[in-house]
Amino acid sequence: MPPDDGKERTEAATGKRRQEARARGQVARSQEINSALLLLSGTLIFYLLSDTLVANLVEFMRHHLGRDLGGELTVPRVHQAMRSTSLLMAAMLAPFMGALVVVACAANVAQVGFMANSTALSLKWERLNPTAGFGRLFGPGRMLAELVKSSLKFLLVGFIVYRTLNGHLSEIPLLLDMTPMQTLTWLGRICFQLALRVSLVFLALAAMDYGWQRWQFEKSIRMTREEVKEEAKQTEGDPVIKGRIKSLQRQAAMQRMMADVPKADVVVVNPIHFAVAMRYDATSMEAPTVVAKGARLVAERIVETARAHGVPIVEDPPLARALHKYVAIGRQIPIHLYKAVAEILAYVYRMSGTRKRA
Repeated sequence: MPPDDGKERTEAATGKRRQEARARGQVARSQEINSALLLLSGTLIFYLLSDTLVANLVEFMRHHLGRDLGGELTVPRVHQAMRSTSLLMAAMLAPFMGALVVVACAANVAQVGFMANSTALSLKWERLNPTAGFGRLFGPGRMLAELVKSSLKFLLVGFIVYRTLNGHLSEIPLLLDMTPMQTLTWLGRICFQLALRVSLVFLALAAMDYGWQRWQFEKSIRMTREEVKEEAKQTEGDPVIKGRIKSLQRQAAMQRMMADVPKADVVVVNPIHFAVAMRYDATSMEAPTVVAKGARLVAERIVETARAHGVPIVEDPPLARALHKYVAIGRQIPIHLYKAVAEILAYVYRMSGTRKRA
């Protein structure tokens, strides 16, 4: 197996990559879903409105074909007849067409959500390149997929038509005794069965096509490891720079802490593991405050700085461990350590021969 050099698109797309693809209008969408839903909804709507449509059609034919057309046939009369006919047909088909528009919009929203994409609507000259256009429409993979879908649809429609008509062959002789309206009703029932079965099969094929389109989309937006790392640098910052900043921040905090050691009243040590420097000013503090603390190398630096500036150093391992564990720098000592710290400060004050500002 060849080594992965970071150039293979093996990583799932990040949220940022998905947002960028969506902004370009690149989403998982199947036109087959729209077509199948339009066919199915059109079939059902036409079935529900069939009585009204037939009644309107009969009235239309009675009104226009049965009226007296006597008199001179002039252009204004023809225009008036065409206008009235167009208005009547529009009124008949308006509910049907309006429902189809709603279904088409709902199908798109269900697949990709509400998406206003100005980038996809902008004019790009490369889209007008006929070579690239033919490549997109008639590429080997796309042509094969379309050929398979078309062949499958053709075979399924043929099978459905055969099964549906074969089930009604015994009814054909009965047409001789039917009225024209009964014959139309019989034909309408067969057409409805055909359309419903075809639309349901197309809907199943559309679901599979949507799964294929989703897989193709996910594959097209996959990222290389280098792209993931570069995006992380852009969004979160370069790890090297972030590490350097944190290091500088730690150094600055260390320098500030070491600058407070000479101001301490006492440094409590354990003698080599921990060191905690405390300061107490009764005029401004309610309790002694930890101004510096550290372990091992930092503890050694605190002790060295304290010795250099004459700050008393007292060994008390239990107290040093407790202060280092429970008290943060700049915080006052907790109540349960008051007694132990008070004894240390009293000892320091006696040894120095002075009483702290109290």
